[in-house]
Amino acid sequence: QPLKDQLKEGGIICIPAGSREFGQNLYLIQKQGKEYKVDKITGVRFVSLIGKHGWPE
Repeated sequence: QPLKDQLKEGGIICIPAGSREFGQNLYLIQKQGKEYKVDKITGVRFVSLIGKHGWPE
């Protein structure tokens, strides 16, 4: 909810939601007046970026 509260009218946010173990879905949320339009885009899985340009292993 805090991320949605930051959107202005017509604002869009794209977020992954779900569990690390079972995968996630990518959602597109758009503020329309006092309502929010939520569309599920596709299934995704978070993969940690490690190495020279990412997190230490």
